[in-house]
Amino acid sequence: MQTATGATKGEVIVVLLLLIGATVGNVLQRLESDRHPANTMTPAQIREVMEASVDRRRPVETSDHDALPPAAPTATPSQRATSSERRTGMVNLNTASKTRLMSIPGVGEATADRILQYRSHSPFTRPEDLQNIKGIGEKRFERMRPFITAP
Repeated sequence: MQTATGATKGEVIVVLLLLIGATVGNVLQRLESDRHPANTMTPAQIREVMEASVDRRRPVETSDHDALPPAAPTATPSQRATSSERRTGMVNLNTASKTRLMSIPGVGEATADRILQYRSHSPFTRPEDLQNIKGIGEKRFERMRPFITAP
């Protein structure tokens, strides 16, 4: 190989070590990714887990096939995400509990209370109705939009 490329013995050794290192790294990466269930998560679930890792105070809802235990094992049925919410990763503004509403980025306890109060008088007909609530403007709504649904 030295004579064919005109490289020195040291240069050939460095190239071979780099190739071996890249190959081993690739094999290890593939083995590591096969051990983690993240490959089976939807993009919405991955986004929710990533945001929850930044804000540990917000609970993370898990789907039935996840290996992790439920966020709140003693939660009542009204506090759990519906099966359609688990499938889509979206929070339904008309059916979600206060805890589930607080899992939406930008929604704290006070905002969740205002959402519950609003929907007790008038159900949400579209996600944009959320902007009728005090404190939720266009910018905040756009941050929340990927996580919400309303019929």
